[in-house]
Amino acid sequence: MIQTTPPVYNLQIQPLATITHISTATWFQFMGALGGIAAAFFGPLLDCPDCNITHQVQASQKDRILDNLPSEYEKLLASKVAMFTDNEALCDKNNRLLEAIARLRTNTSLLRSQRKRWEHRWADEARQSDSTTAIL
Repeated sequence: MIQTTPPVYNLQIQPLATITHISTATWFQFMGALGGIAAAFFGPLLDCPDCNITHQVQASQKDRILDNLPSEYEKLLASKVAMFTDNEALCDKNNRLLEAIARLRTNTSLLRSQRKRWEHRWADEARQSDSTTAIL
């Protein structure tokens, strides 16, 4: 009679990404696709018929303005105006920050010069007190 050894099974638990050889990016893309499919099915369930409120993200103010305009030219013009106002606001904020930095630099330089004056004054007072104690 021939004796055979029983097969040895590897019982270590492997992560799912290792078992299927899926990269992390592919895994997250797959999860995003599942989320999109779930949103398509469960999105209509989020509407509240009792209060007539749809629980969706509302469009920004620019999008609402653009939706009310009739022609493509006016939409383009309004988007450019909105973009310029955003740029102007950013430029104003940038200029205010630069002014604040300039004020901090001048205050820092003033404090440094005052510190140097006080250090010189204290050094002079220390020399004078040393010279008066040496005389005594």
